[in-house]
Amino acid sequence: MKCYTLRPHERIKSPLEVSAVYSQGKKVFVYPIMAFYELNPSSLGCGKSIRVAFSVPKRRFKRAVDRNYLKRLMREAYRLQKPQFLNSIPSDDVQLNLVLIYNGKIDVSMDKLKLSMADAVNKIIATEIPLN
Repeated sequence: MKCYTLRPHERIKSPLEVSAVYSQGKKVFVYPIMAFYELNPSSLGCGKSIRVAFSVPKRRFKRAVDRNYLKRLMREAYRLQKPQFLNSIPSDDVQLNLVLIYNGKIDVSMDKLKLSMADAVNKIIATEIPLN
C-alpha cells in the first residue's frame, strides 16, 4: 500500500536545520522550483527517508494569501509523488533533507508543478545517490 500522507516527522521545522541545508547542501533548479538538498546517513535508523520544507519568497509574493496558496500547491504536488521518490532512493540508510523554494509566477498549473517537482527530485537522486 502506498502512503501518500505527509507526516510531521517528514517535515523540516527547525530554522537551524533549514539554514544547515542552505549552507552545507547543494542546489538544483528546475523552473519554477529551486531545491536545496543535503544527504546524510539516516539518523533514525529506520531506513531511507526524505525530510522536506516548503518556502515561497515574500519579496516576490507580497500577499500572504498568495504565498500560502503556492505552498499548499507545492505540498500537494510533493505528497502525490512521495512514494515514487522514496522508491527511487536505492540505499536503505540515506536521509535526504530537502528545501523546496517556489520561484515562478502565480499562474502555475498543478501539472506543471508536479512535473517540475519530479524532475528536481529525480535530478538530485540521479546525481547524488550512488547505485548499490
